[in-house]
Amino acid sequence: MNVLKSNLSIVSKYEAFYTGGRIQVSNDGKHLFCPCNTKITILETDTGKVVKTIGLDEDEELSSFCVSPDDKHLILATRTLLLRQWDWQAGTLTRTWRAVHTTPVSCMVFDGTSTLLATGGSDATIKVWDIVEQYCTHNFKGHQGVISVMAFRPESSNIQLVSAADDYKVRVWDLVTSACVATMDVHYSLVTSLVFSPDGTAMYSGGRDSVVVVWDMEKLAVRRTLPVFESVESVMLLRDDCDYSDLDLPSPDCPHVLVASSKGKIRVINTLTGGCVHKKNAITAAAVDEEDSEQVVTQAIHCPAINSVVIVTYDHNIIFYDEQNLSVSKQLSGSADEVLDVQFVGEDDTHLVVVSNSAKLKVFNVSTWGCQIVEGHSDIVLGVAVYAKTGLVATCSKDSTVRLWMFLPETGSLSCVGVCHGHVQAVSSVAFSRKSPSFIVSGGRDSTLKLWSIESASSTDGLTELTCRATERGHEKDINCVTVAPNDKFIATGSQDKTAKLWKASNLSLAGVFRGHSRGVWCVQFSPVDQCLATSSTDGSVRIWSLSDLSCLKTFEGHDASVLKVMFISRGMQLLSVGSDGLLKLWTIKTNDCVKTFDEHDAKVWCVACSQDEERVVTADAESTIILWKDVSEQEGEEILLQQEQQVLQQQELSNLIHEKRYLKAIGLAITLEQPYRALTVMKEILFDVDGHKKLEEALSKLRPDQIDAILRFSVAWNTNSKHCHIAQLLLRVVLQTLSPADIGDLPNIRSTVEGLLPYTERHFQRLTRLYQQSRFIEYTWQCSRTVGATTSTSALGSQPEALGEDVLSQKKVTTLRNTRNRSRSNSGSRSVSESDSETEMTESRADVTEMLSAGDGKAEPVQGTKAGSSGGKKRSLSAGQVCQEDSPK
Repeated sequence: MNVLKSNLSIVSKYEAFYTGGRIQVSNDGKHLFCPCNTKITILETDTGKVVKTIGLDEDEELSSFCVSPDDKHLILATRTLLLRQWDWQAGTLTRTWRAVHTTPVSCMVFDGTSTLLATGGSDATIKVWDIVEQYCTHNFKGHQGVISVMAFRPESSNIQLVSAADDYKVRVWDLVTSACVATMDVHYSLVTSLVFSPDGTAMYSGGRDSVVVVWDMEKLAVRRTLPVFESVESVMLLRDDCDYSDLDLPSPDCPHVLVASSKGKIRVINTLTGGCVHKKNAITAAAVDEEDSEQVVTQAIHCPAINSVVIVTYDHNIIFYDEQNLSVSKQLSGSADEVLDVQFVGEDDTHLVVVSNSAKLKVFNVSTWGCQIVEGHSDIVLGVAVYAKTGLVATCSKDSTVRLWMFLPETGSLSCVGVCHGHVQAVSSVAFSRKSPSFIVSGGRDSTLKLWSIESASSTDGLTELTCRATERGHEKDINCVTVAPNDKFIATGSQDKTAKLWKASNLSLAGVFRGHSRGVWCVQFSPVDQCLATSSTDGSVRIWSLSDLSCLKTFEGHDASVLKVMFISRGMQLLSVGSDGLLKLWTIKTNDCVKTFDEHDAKVWCVACSQDEERVVTADAESTIILWKDVSEQEGEEILLQQEQQVLQQQELSNLIHEKRYLKAIGLAITLEQPYRALTVMKEILFDVDGHKKLEEALSKLRPDQIDAILRFSVAWNTNSKHCHIAQLLLRVVLQTLSPADIGDLPNIRSTVEGLLPYTERHFQRLTRLYQQSRFIEYTWQCSRTVGATTSTSALGSQPEALGEDVLSQKKVTTLRNTRNRSRSNSGSRSVSESDSETEMTESRADVTEMLSAGDGKAEPVQGTKAGSSGGKKRSLSAGQVCQEDSPK
């Protein structure tokens, strides 16, 4: 695609849902219960999707679980000797109690009424619990060893429980008498299965002694023993009302049992004659060139509600067989283990070929995560390559072979069409030619590079032995990866010897060596448009090399660990890389920048692959997690443009509201747009209007609580600026007056808002306090100036003195004014003077002024007397307020 990618979103995810243990199917057949680590995952049997996960977040390891026949209760037993009762449909824990056992519970079973629960422990005891009344009803002892299997007898007048343990004995317990009524010592190995006839008169037990024993439950005696010749894992009784014509049953009225052996075979046995009337290998896909392939079965369940037999294998695969003809109807992979490689396959990239830590291939449907399991290799498969146009798939394995497969779209499976023998050690990588499916190239731990012709295999229907056209010792150490150029003229390899090499595809002659990585090279990829090669290494870097001069053009660093896979996308303009740090990184080559990093995996990511149209990307990690991504760059660009258009319209609407003086809606729209400055502008417009404060208070009081919370968040920013702090403080006052403390406390962001308002509010308060103090000092200065002005004007009203007398008067005035100013300055120290002293001072001050005014007559004695009186009297102090009161005109 021409458009550079900017983001990927998760479409779907596959995770392990079964990690071992016994599974259970609901009575209606709609749900499958699988233990997964410390929890129980619940799947829909139709779609295979996980619908619920039951369990606590605590690290409690489960020892057993059981679902009631009415599908209401799920009981979990933990290794901490606790029993937890869940309402699994609602996902709620309803009860927890001690199991009373001294060791973990090994198995559990419900009776037909879903009221009694029997728990068998590894302490050789059996407890029976009343789930309704919530107490222990029975405690049975007698077995020697771990309880292996239990079953309640149906349709019986006496409530009986049958159990088996490691002592190979089958015991029958009567719950009425609380006693063991029979001990049957017939099996010579561990009993693995107990099943009753519908009327409860017969019981069938199977064990690892390779026999099925038919019991008469009325007489508590053995009717007959049926040889199976293989270790029996499960016994199931076929129904009388089902058509088994495809199984060639001789007599539909005769009881038949379905036996699943540990070697992977399913047998239908006539219980009257003991003969095997039908036999089938319970394997998912037989190897084409091997006939003795085995698949160990750990459990088999009969599901009459969905006419199926569910087989569980040792490698955590769950296979559904049609009950009537024993054909495979569905396969589920409980755990993909450590995924080593993955590739899209199919005309429209509808499936994924997954290579995990197994000799089997898994083919997943990307829409439903339905799985087909394919056998062929005899050891772990290490790599896979796909030629999308023809549906050819090549795999390499530790068994030193390369296999060629053909994808079958109608079944979603693979059919082996060719095999390559020639490597002497594990083959670690394989790649197809790019222009046409003419050859494949492989490299392995034997440090050799081999070129194989596949034209003969593509044209035949049978299994073909592919021939090697050329062999070359490529590196000093293991070859980790190989790839073919888009024109099929060159081949590139990467090795643990820290180098990548360029080879001519015609004869595997060396064309160049790329040196620069400090550790082993894990991946090499040719650019689809430019003459360059990308490599990734254990040193945590991705490098791009020129094919013409073998120089390093660019280096990308960002991963914290080994970069395990790299690939070109967007017509060679971008890169995708994954590594041991669990990160998926998107790089733009031109700018050398990492566009985005995706951290969805919790373990090392071995592989990344793109669909043909580059719209989808798949990654897989070492913890069995496969994530399907979708390119959402174009959609996000369209959304950004749409948001910008909406913002322009909303901005215009906001301007119109302000112009129309519809302030309440304007504030609400500004809050919706998350624009604090526009909200501040609206509030200032309100204040500039007539009765602005009143209108602002009315508008703020009509806001919703969520709007109040938002505008309070805005006020935190306003309060940081002294120009806008008065608006923030006014808003805060209105909120405090309008809302109750409880309503304010319920605001979602009130805590952070208060924390943001407090520091600047205190700073503003201190600033206003200093301003007030300075204003009082100005007022004091002004009052002093008024006192001087009043004295001067009063002197001007007297008679004109002589020249000498005028000079003396001027001197007296200056002295009097100076004394008055000194008294004012000493005002701060005269606060403790009593009222009588103040009145005396005021009288003396009036006398001084009178003497000063009388000095205008030119008489010497009063002037001298005044001077003597003023100099000989005691020091007086007069406050600024008193001066103002006395000097003010009356």
